[in-house]
Amino acid sequence: MSVACPTALCVTACLAAAPGFSVFSNGRAIQAVRFDELLMAAFLFAGTPRDAEDESLVEVDHPCLLLVRGKTARVSNSAQQRRDLTVRLSGRDSIRVSFPGNEATVKATVAKR
Repeated sequence: MSVACPTALCVTACLAAAPGFSVFSNGRAIQAVRFDELLMAAFLFAGTPRDAEDESLVEVDHPCLLLVRGKTARVSNSAQQRRDLTVRLSGRDSIRVSFPGNEATVKATVAKR
């Protein structure tokens, strides 16, 4: 949805009317937002945030930061420990992400089912 803003005075009203993103989790353990094709989430613990229709959009089995756009996922190991973690995205295959050495962030491809 597009909203025309003729002056700078209505910028806040325009953003409130059409913010361009949706928050689908804002709890103590998981914060997640979606911008069209971009999903960003912070997991303090393993978990599954749910949207307003109680649909699971993503699930992880360890704490991490996650950014997904299209077929590309970037996963950041917030615990900074050598470990593998699994990311499951709604309608897509699960991916197993490994953090070799001291790498904090890895890039992975997520295929659709």
